[in-house]
Amino acid sequence: RVPSAPYGASKAGVRNMTHTLAMEWAQHNIRVNSVSPGLVNTAMTYWVPQQPDWEQQLKYYGGMPRLAEVEELGGAYVYLLSDAASYTTSIDIPVNGVIGIC
Repeated sequence: RVPSAPYGASKAGVRNMTHTLAMEWAQHNIRVNSVSPGLVNTAMTYWVPQQPDWEQQLKYYGGMPRLAEVEELGGAYVYLLSDAASYTTSIDIPVNGVIGIC
């Protein structure tokens, strides 16, 4: 299994930066939010479910037993870009199927 500490630290860094920038820029009416996708079916990850320990990793991490499709991320971005999110700042939207590595 690939070590997840560096990956987790980078995700936490993005969430922290999102929150900090949102606090600093709110006075200028600038909103800062982030989206944290989990495992998405792309050219970079297509091989993940083919690994011999895929079932074991699913049990360890939990969540939906599949990778997300790219199209499933769009809703989070559409919301954040819409007028419905005009007072939304400093949030991270996890689109991860409850997989605990995000």
